[in-house]
Amino acid sequence: MTHDSNDNETGALGAAWARVRTPLTLVARLLLGLVFALSAITKITAPGAFHDSVAAYHLLPHSLITPFATALPWIEALVAIYLLIGLFLRPTAIVTAALLIMFTGAIAISLARGNTGHGCGCFGDSGIGSLAPVQWLAGGATITPFDVVRDLIFIALAAVVYWGDRYTLSVEGLLFKPVLPLDDETDYDDDTIVTATMATTTTRASGVRAVSGARRGKG
Repeated sequence: MTHDSNDNETGALGAAWARVRTPLTLVARLLLGLVFALSAITKITAPGAFHDSVAAYHLLPHSLITPFATALPWIEALVAIYLLIGLFLRPTAIVTAALLIMFTGAIAISLARGNTGHGCGCFGDSGIGSLAPVQWLAGGATITPFDVVRDLIFIALAAVVYWGDRYTLSVEGLLFKPVLPLDDETDYDDDTIVTATMATTTTRASGVRAVSGARRGKG
């Protein structure tokens, strides 16, 4: 009875995930893409301010602050582009999560040290970064637990992108969507597609050999 109950619960969770998989992935993709795009733009347009934000953490050697502050915004811009257009989504989700884990770690260390008298450096203070919604998302002028919670939510969204539907409204779907008819309620992955393709190919090959053998027998 217990085993059947667990199977029913697993099946119910699988069905629920199948129903929300596509819309949830799209929301996660677009939200993360927009956040990373805003972050990249504000940093690229105000490189000096971001350099000072990195230095304020006191985590990097002085010689690495400038290279890091120069490279990171462009990495974020590339991540934003891939998320928004839907290309290489699984590798992009991994890079996104890695960046967010790095940000979360830096913020957590600053909180533990009491080095909270500066902003998180997520967005600049001018241009787009000065807009009220962006300022709210940035967490204000000091580091608080809000910054950690925000980044943990973003990490969860990156996980949704990794395990979610990569083929709907995406360049990846246009280029790599499987041609096999798949059940919309089935949570499939690349291994499933490859296995199904091999099975279909084997079945067709067997059928061709059987027909050829029958024709030779008649001849």
